[in-house]
Amino acid sequence: MFSVAGRDYVWLDVFLAAMLRAAWQPFETQLRESLACLAEARSRRELPPASRIEAAATAFRYDRNLLTTDETITWITRAGLTVDAWTDFLVGRLLRGDWTDRLASLLQRHGGSLAISDRAFSAEGIASGWFDQQALILAGRAAVSAMSADTTPDVIDLAHVRWTRRAHEAWLGVLDAADLGRLAHLARLDALFEVRKRASLTPQGVDEHVARHRVDWTRIDLERLVFDTVDAAREAACCVREDGLTLSDVAIQSRLQVRDSREFLDRLEPELRDVVLAARCGQVVGPVEIGSRYELASVVGKAPPDPADHLVRARAEEAIVEQLVGKAVRSRVSWVERPCGSVCGSCGDGLRKMR
Repeated sequence: MFSVAGRDYVWLDVFLAAMLRAAWQPFETQLRESLACLAEARSRRELPPASRIEAAATAFRYDRNLLTTDETITWITRAGLTVDAWTDFLVGRLLRGDWTDRLASLLQRHGGSLAISDRAFSAEGIASGWFDQQALILAGRAAVSAMSADTTPDVIDLAHVRWTRRAHEAWLGVLDAADLGRLAHLARLDALFEVRKRASLTPQGVDEHVARHRVDWTRIDLERLVFDTVDAAREAACCVREDGLTLSDVAIQSRLQVRDSREFLDRLEPELRDVVLAARCGQVVGPVEIGSRYELASVVGKAPPDPADHLVRARAEEAIVEQLVGKAVRSRVSWVERPCGSVCGSCGDGLRKMR
């Protein structure tokens, strides 16, 4: 996949690193749920209608700027998939959403007969973007760990390595000693990454990031009321501004529910940000069109970001780490094969290696 400081990292490393970080189990569960749903739907002939599958395919394409059928086929081919495998991924995702309350029972019913093929494994990881995400996380940790020589003790959490091997015995049982030795290297990367991450999170750095995002990270308290039509929203706004009703009064009359929200300004919907920022506390703004709905919002409070606020501090620390990782990746990672969303075809090799 890529190299850092003269060491090559392959798909097996990506998968092993995910296991060490406890990121593998959710992916495996999601894959098994999809396969169980597909098995159930086919046995009962209850596959989603073609129109829903087509809509899911269209949404997938537009999310990735694949505007034509030819572009989509090219993407699928370059990813080392087939149209059938991609379609099964879409159908499995639809069924998981439809049968949320049945997933445990479906896994129990079909789990014993499920076989995870290269095709299903690759399609789930590539089309969901999970492989991309895990490859980039590993690249970032390897790059940060290689940023500078230091005297950090070569401490590896061997107990965690042993736990990982036991927890994923079904996948790792066939690996040889050299492949399992990769786990120790990856565990050391994690330890070094944590050391360098902590070193980068200085009080001064946190304060500087908070000051830099003073507007974006303003905390906004809102009461929000949603309407299906603009006329209903305008009538409600009139009741507030001319009749002196509160948003709660309007909600009771309209048989709706006021939703309280407290968000950073930059995490509000773009349509709301400017009007809310310009409004006074206690002022009701709107109607604001957000997608297919219309909202009135009462500005309950505003507060500039405070480094002592644990949520603000967490955002600042996240930004600092992202900056650290981004700089390290740009300067130290040499990509041999871009992440799956661009070009793939070898991730199935990682699965076969673990069998």
